[in-house]
Amino acid sequence: MHTMSDWELIQHYAKNRSEAAFAELVRRHLSWVYSVALRRIRQAALQLGHVTSAQFDQWVRPEEMTHPLQPHE
Repeated sequence: MHTMSDWELIQHYAKNRSEAAFAELVRRHLSWVYSVALRRIRQAALQLGHVTSAQFDQWVRPEEMTHPLQPHE
């Protein structure tokens, strides 16, 4: 399996459902797939943090604060 190309491993897996071929693909590519996923999650978390912070900023402006049970004017 170590001498097969990625394309050959994919074909072997698709044709034979070879767990060894799949395991070799995972071994070869796990670190970069993990890195890409981590980078995307960090970017999403950063964006989510900005959105959350902006929302709290809007909620706590003194001129906009009202008691939750009071009707807004």
